[in-house]
Amino acid sequence: MNFSLIDTQSGLDRMTEDLFREKIIAFDIECASNLHHYINRVCLFQFAARGNVFVVDVLKDLDLTHIKRILEDGAIEIVMHDTDFDLRSLDRDYGWRPHNLFDTLQAARLCGHKEFGLSALLEKHFGTKGSKKFQRADWTIRPLPRDMLEYAAADVIQLEELRDLLAKQLEKLGRMAWARARFDQCEEKRFQPDERPLFARVKKAREACNGRELAIVNEFSLTRDVIARELDLPHFMVMGDATLIDLAKARPRTIPEIVNRRGLHPACKGKYAGLLVESVSKGLKAPELSWPRFKHGERQHDYSPSLFNALKEWRTKYAQELTLDPDLILSMNSLRQLAGGKDVDEVLSAEPVLTWRGEDIKFSLTEVLSKFLLQKHKHHT
Repeated sequence: MNFSLIDTQSGLDRMTEDLFREKIIAFDIECASNLHHYINRVCLFQFAARGNVFVVDVLKDLDLTHIKRILEDGAIEIVMHDTDFDLRSLDRDYGWRPHNLFDTLQAARLCGHKEFGLSALLEKHFGTKGSKKFQRADWTIRPLPRDMLEYAAADVIQLEELRDLLAKQLEKLGRMAWARARFDQCEEKRFQPDERPLFARVKKAREACNGRELAIVNEFSLTRDVIARELDLPHFMVMGDATLIDLAKARPRTIPEIVNRRGLHPACKGKYAGLLVESVSKGLKAPELSWPRFKHGERQHDYSPSLFNALKEWRTKYAQELTLDPDLILSMNSLRQLAGGKDVDEVLSAEPVLTWRGEDIKFSLTEVLSKFLLQKHKHHT
């Protein structure tokens, strides 16, 4: 496979100069996932345009200003497959907002394809068999071996061709305007950090622990985070959630007790053993008023559950008639808004489907709502 590895500023400048001349560019990223490191971060950019493929090592000290311009100024169509994770990652690491997108996953779904993963689409249309060999790889390692670079390049090499094929299908089905509206909606994706306290992210802690144990879980979760950050490891590689809960219940008060526990990173039994013992002590001394608590009680619905269910049933039937997935017709949030009494026109105005079958959907929805209200009136009388 032919591609150019870009790891110098001069090489990057030549690449961006070439890409600025294009009307359509395929784009993808590879990230260091939290399977290997404390935080996710972007490691590679992949570009393809008219058969020319570039893999950019963004862990090098490079000025990426021109790439930002290519992605953001809207003059070039940016073809991606499944924008969700990649756009959130670009927002998290760079604060970038790509424009003029063509998401081949969204396009495939709107064309009615039931298998819309990139590998499935490439094999179906071009006979190309994709590999998942490096799906869970650590993309921070340097130098990256040739086969990993080829794997990254393969994600974009046929993306333009796939885009052209799907665009023709969308035009034939009369769904291109709908697709463009969905692509525009994709541009709004932003990174959302997990703002829950660390103890609340420990799986099964709510069910498994009493108040005092939760206080210790809280201290362990804080200590685990410190260790993970210092070692640049994901939480589970320092101490899994099940191990953390078991440790909170065992309440080890000495370093030998820590050393004899299974499921701990070696550093927890050495350098950080004293810190873990101290965490137990803090949890045991914590006054009851300071114990961490999960929020109890279900949130009260601000909509009619029975109307919501009726709307969900309508959406499923409507989508089945078109051999489409229900969420392509209306989002769950829109159904909740309708079930809460929000105006149909107002709800539909935020839905991409409005550009395709807006009047038909509005008429069908109005029928469902009228029927529901009539039945409700009869029930009360």
